[in-house]
Amino acid sequence: MYYNINKMSSPRTYSSYSISSMNCTDLWRNSIKKPDTYDKKSVWDSEPLYNLHPTGDCDLDGRKYVALPVGTDTSNPRVREKYNLI
Repeated sequence: MYYNINKMSSPRTYSSYSISSMNCTDLWRNSIKKPDTYDKKSVWDSEPLYNLHPTGDCDLDGRKYVALPVGTDTSNPRVREKYNLI
C-alpha cells in the first residue's frame, strides 16, 4: 500500500471564505479567529491561504483557534505570545 507522506504531514490550508463558512457550522461554533491585520488586502491580490493553529483559549464550546497566513513563523516567541499559541 502506498501513502503520500508529504500530503499527510502538511497542514491543511483554508481560504478566507472557507474559514468564514466553517465558523458558522455547529462543529466550529465561531471558534476560529482571523487576525484583522491580514484582512486588509487589495482586491487585485490573490486570495491568501491560512492554517489553523490551536490557542490556549477555550470556553464551554471548546478550544479556540486562530487562522494565520501560510508561512507565519509560529515558533517566534512574539507570535506565540500575541495569539496565545499552544
